[in-house]
Amino acid sequence: MPENTAPNLPWPRLTVDAERPGYPADGGRLDLLVKVGVDLPAAEVDRRPLALALVLDRSGSMAGAPLEAAKAALCAAVEMLMPDDWVSVVAYDDRVDVVAPLAPAGKDRRALLAAVRALGSGGSTALYAGWAEGLSQAMACPSPEASARVVLLSDGMANVGVRDAPSIAADVAQAAAHGVTTTTMGFGRSYDEALLRAMADAGQGEYVFVEGEAQVVEAFQHELAGLSALRGRHVRLSPSPGVTLTSNAAGRLATQDGGVRLPDLVGGLERETLVTATFAPGADEPRLTLVWDDLLTGAEERLEVPLGLAAATRAELERMPVDEAVATQAALARIAEAKLHLSEAFRSGRRDEASGLLSRLERDVLRLPDGPLRAAEATELGRLRELERKGDMAFGARTSEMQARSRFMGVTAEKLAAMFAMERELHARKLAAGPLARRELSGPGGPVTVVVAVGDITDQAVDVLVNSTNRHMFGNTGVDGAVHRRGGPALTHAARELRGLGAGEAAFTPGFALPARYVVHAVATPWRGGGRGEVQVLADAYRSALDLASQLGARTVALPAIGTGSFGFPLDVAARVAMSSLAAAVAAGAPFEEVRFVALQPPVAEAFAAALTAQEAQRPLREARPN
Repeated sequence: MPENTAPNLPWPRLTVDAERPGYPADGGRLDLLVKVGVDLPAAEVDRRPLALALVLDRSGSMAGAPLEAAKAALCAAVEMLMPDDWVSVVAYDDRVDVVAPLAPAGKDRRALLAAVRALGSGGSTALYAGWAEGLSQAMACPSPEASARVVLLSDGMANVGVRDAPSIAADVAQAAAHGVTTTTMGFGRSYDEALLRAMADAGQGEYVFVEGEAQVVEAFQHELAGLSALRGRHVRLSPSPGVTLTSNAAGRLATQDGGVRLPDLVGGLERETLVTATFAPGADEPRLTLVWDDLLTGAEERLEVPLGLAAATRAELERMPVDEAVATQAALARIAEAKLHLSEAFRSGRRDEASGLLSRLERDVLRLPDGPLRAAEATELGRLRELERKGDMAFGARTSEMQARSRFMGVTAEKLAAMFAMERELHARKLAAGPLARRELSGPGGPVTVVVAVGDITDQAVDVLVNSTNRHMFGNTGVDGAVHRRGGPALTHAARELRGLGAGEAAFTPGFALPARYVVHAVATPWRGGGRGEVQVLADAYRSALDLASQLGARTVALPAIGTGSFGFPLDVAARVAMSSLAAAVAAGAPFEEVRFVALQPPVAEAFAAALTAQEAQRPLREARPN
């Protein structure tokens, strides 16, 4: 078994339980229960950013409660993203509108959320055109390491533009081959399930049935949590020579080079998959190898596990005990297969056949060992029986199929909920631990590391701490007040000795009780709409502060979000000015090695992280204007 190539990361787990403790020496078949999982990494581990295109059906059939629920779900998804993730929103009816072009999620969440909430319903359903625009948005991401996905929700049939399912699925598969996967969500009872299923399967994403308004937010939350916790793509289970693997799920997991393809490797989500191993006569002691493209290490990784089975004759195998857990999973796989037949009976309106299949399923469920698995299957079966009694064939077909697919993919509602809770906890720890973003700027003196983090700027042990103050340097509120309180009376006395500063100017004092050697005090001006030179004054304040830090020979500098407190600057404007000003100072030869933007409030830090991620610092100052 190879060693973990990234010891600071939790390594995936692969455990295999065999139907019997031996394998057929003269050839034959054996069921294997494969469990694959991985823990979430530490908060300090940076995951790959996401490039997410949210594509919403706003056709006339979505009017009212369905559209409002879908908009709430999109807003929940946007709120879950890290600042350096990328997101766009596309809405379609008979035409396609880019509600929000691709941009860092932290750039201006408030404006993005307002645009989503303002969406209204329209006409027909140009589903393919909506997906294609989502693909264009995702592919426009300038971050080459981003994991790109289109998430499309629809409640109806494609009736405008391209409607041929095989052609659409072929294009979705081509997009997946170029790195943009697709998840589809079918909403309600009237969507084209064959099309959405084909798109999700071709797009290497998820196919989700959303029964009603109450479930749509949860569906988006689980999708985003799974993307955020995504660890491995193109997961394969490969056997040793003389062994081939197939899925007991009637081909739902594709075969590849004698092995099977498995679902994505997601942190916090352990999947159980039943496969059948077919042994050639004389096969050596079997081993299985898990292979995956690791999104955190950036390499193809492998994990090999010997099965620990002894070669045995057929007679010897018959005398060996059967593993009850494997037998139970085999029975569950057969139940899932029967649910697919039930789905077809519902879909075709064959009520007598559906009733007979339900009776057979009830007998199969009763044969399961008493425990949580049987209880869960009984609950699912009760839901199907209720739909059959009501004659709700559409929901019966969708529900039975999704129950079967969940079994084949080794997930349950409880597992998804637990994964979501763990991912949200990790998200909170990441925001608290920082940094939210890290980039390098190139200058004549070498690279300068730029960091954006949530925290208390008065805790920064740096050469120069920049203080956002007012013309009279009162030191009463906000960053200014915190700096004076931590620096002590001697700092306040030294600042008052400066006799005030003009707008855009800066001066320095010792750090006194602060962990910083010097404090550079810089003055902006209140925001009055952007038409009175406020942007230029803010740029002057940053320039003056950075010039003075350079003169002081600072190698490390901590900066607040000047002007965003009581002066009221819009966050996106202030962030663009800050990054542009820093880029100019670095280009001019500032001696800095590390510059930290530190904000106490996460939304402020997110806006600055988004500006840094979007490389706003490379823009000339004339472009750093309010929208």
